[in-house]
Amino acid sequence: MNQNRRGVVVIFTVLVASAVFGWIYGPSVRATSTAAEDSQSSVREFTTVLDVVQANYAERVDVDKEVYQGAIPACCAFLIRTPIFLTRASLRYSAKINGENITASA
Repeated sequence: MNQNRRGVVVIFTVLVASAVFGWIYGPSVRATSTAAEDSQSSVREFTTVLDVVQANYAERVDVDKEVYQGAIPACCAFLIRTPIFLTRASLRYSAKINGENITASA
């Protein structure tokens, strides 16, 4: 019976200590979503720039072609160019997006 009582006291002490620490430190801990907000603001900026290009460019801009065959492979080629120990032949990026094969190499 003594061990049961000690277990109950330990559990009660842990619960009370957690409640006290939560009451003291809880208001200062806030959830932040800066990464999500940064991503959303980057997408907004990209679409704003794309809208300006579409509105002011002399010829009609094919958005799908420019994004899927231009911007995305260029970003991937830039990202995978950094490691020095890889050969040029191994620095290939290929994907199938909307039924089109996209390939980029450094």
